[in-house]
Amino acid sequence: MTHPTPSPTTSASPPPRGEGLGVGGIPLAILAALSLALTTPTQAEPAHPARLHVGEHVLMTHDWDYDTNRWLPAGPQVNTACFRVTAVKGTETTLELISGRYFTWWDETNQQPGYKDVWLGTTADYLEKRPDAAPRELAQGQFTTVAGCGGTP
Repeated sequence: MTHPTPSPTTSASPPPRGEGLGVGGIPLAILAALSLALTTPTQAEPAHPARLHVGEHVLMTHDWDYDTNRWLPAGPQVNTACFRVTAVKGTETTLELISGRYFTWWDETNQQPGYKDVWLGTTADYLEKRPDAAPRELAQGQFTTVAGCGGTP
């Protein structure tokens, strides 16, 4: 292997570690960080939004934070709540609690299995921050599809 003779435009010392190894003059360290950022899921988006089809079992895994405009993990008052989708009409989805803890903040009640609730696909506040949201995006983002609820097929 031959090396160029040092001149006023070159240096006798090797390039700094990690530089000169990238593509298009971009250092390898920057390319690696960019690649990681583009392929790592963020906490801001649910990993597997539910489809919310009739008969599907879903676990409440996320909650939309209107203050920060991002998805957060569901809190302990609801993160074990497993539901079955019983009806879908337009953007509304009816869910029946099958197992787990589901605390309704509006009436401060720990709901029992059999409790049914209608979920809106989106809200005006959500659409204000995400005007291009799909009609059922908010509800779908709060849940993850599961095989069953505590042994319930």
